[in-house]
Amino acid sequence: MLELGSLFAGRYRVMYVADERPGCILYQATEQPAEADTLARTVLIAECPQHTVLALEDTETLARATAELTGPGMLPLLAHFAEGQIYYMIVASEGSQDIGRASHIGQALGTDDDLLTYIDGLLQALERLHTAAEPLLVGELQSTDTWVLPDGALVLAPFALIRPLSTSETPYRAPELEDLDTLPSQVSDIYALGAVCYHMLTGWAPPVTARRLAGTPLPPPHTLRADVAPLLEQVVLRMLAMYPGDRYQSVAEVRRLLQIARALGGAVPATTAAASPFATVALPPSGEPAAPATTEVAAVDALPDTPYAIAEPTSVYDSNAATVVTQPAAATQPARTDMTCLVWFIGFLLMLSLVICGLG
Repeated sequence: MLELGSLFAGRYRVMYVADERPGCILYQATEQPAEADTLARTVLIAECPQHTVLALEDTETLARATAELTGPGMLPLLAHFAEGQIYYMIVASEGSQDIGRASHIGQALGTDDDLLTYIDGLLQALERLHTAAEPLLVGELQSTDTWVLPDGALVLAPFALIRPLSTSETPYRAPELEDLDTLPSQVSDIYALGAVCYHMLTGWAPPVTARRLAGTPLPPPHTLRADVAPLLEQVVLRMLAMYPGDRYQSVAEVRRLLQIARALGGAVPATTAAASPFATVALPPSGEPAAPATTEVAAVDALPDTPYAIAEPTSVYDSNAATVVTQPAAATQPARTDMTCLVWFIGFLLMLSLVICGLG
């Protein structure tokens, strides 16, 4: 672990620990200027211990590939190298804040038009990683993997590309990756980025997988922010589908739909799927029987200071099944009003009027 206040690699003054997780410690540091009249710039240093020589070689290979793909939508990679059994990655972070610190609870990070621009920038970076000769996968994201620049744009830090999956909870990890035997995929990356998009739209990170499996709902963005464009909401909710087969299968597909959302300006009427994206049944692949739906729902109390205390249907995900069935919550039936007395009274008035007319 680097000593706070020390000078690392002869040029980076370590300021504080920005994040610490198994397999990676992230430091905020300043790069000492070469000239006296030059301002020091801030950088991020990722310290990733490697337990074997093979792991160190694999990490170096990933870091080299990442350096070649650094571009728009990503923080600039300044250096990467190994010291003993520890691999370091250094990126420029001038004026940026991670999404956890930059976002205000319950507030979006801009207008829909701004967000579409920022999201497209992130998707461009992810598409560049996925379409490389040797595709690179994010796997999972932490709040310190997405950074907000001074102009409001969002960019990815490359740390997730060399960091192993963690065992700690994060809302930016696809449900299937909770199974440690499941490898990341392009579709799991789409979930991770969808969680970032949800956070940007609503000011809230989505609930972690364990809570969603236990019955905690994923509130549609319009319930947390009334002016969100319906089509944009639908795209983000599909990115966050529990079952991988229900998500978009490529970043290019997501980008095309978001371009349509921008062109339409959100003027698309909300569909049933937008109003209630949970009332769906995903069919299994052809030739495979559908897994039976379960109606047992664990009782979960809403955590304080979260927007998840909304009555919603529960979503059931089984990594070994080929289907996801979402059960709508039982609707509350309105109490019936007894109209018998009113009917008799109206009938009496009619009879009385007929008698009076007859006497007249």
